[in-house]
Amino acid sequence: MYDANGYVDYYKYLNSKGGINGGVRVTIFNKRGAFSAEAVISDRVRPGVVSAPSVWWGKLTDDGTNANETTSQALTDIGAGATFYDNLVEVRTAQ
Repeated sequence: MYDANGYVDYYKYLNSKGGINGGVRVTIFNKRGAFSAEAVISDRVRPGVVSAPSVWWGKLTDDGTNANETTSQALTDIGAGATFYDNLVEVRTAQ
C-alpha cells in the first residue's frame, strides 16, 4: 500500500484504550518534532508500538513532514551509524 501522505500501524489494543480509530489522521510527536499520517489499526505491531512503514517524502505530503521529524540526528557510538530506526513518540488524533 502506498500513500504519499503515509500511514502508521497502530496496535489494535491501544485503539480500544486510546480512542483512535482506523482511517483517521493522527499526529505522531515527541520533543524533536511531529508528523501526521493515517491510523491503520492492526495486530502487525506489538503492544505499545506505532510503526511508520516504508518511506514517504515530506515534500509530497500535505503538511510537508514525515517520520524523520521525530528522529535523532545523533550517530551511534560504534561505526557512526544512524540512530533513526527507533524513537519514543506519542500519538493523538490530528487537530
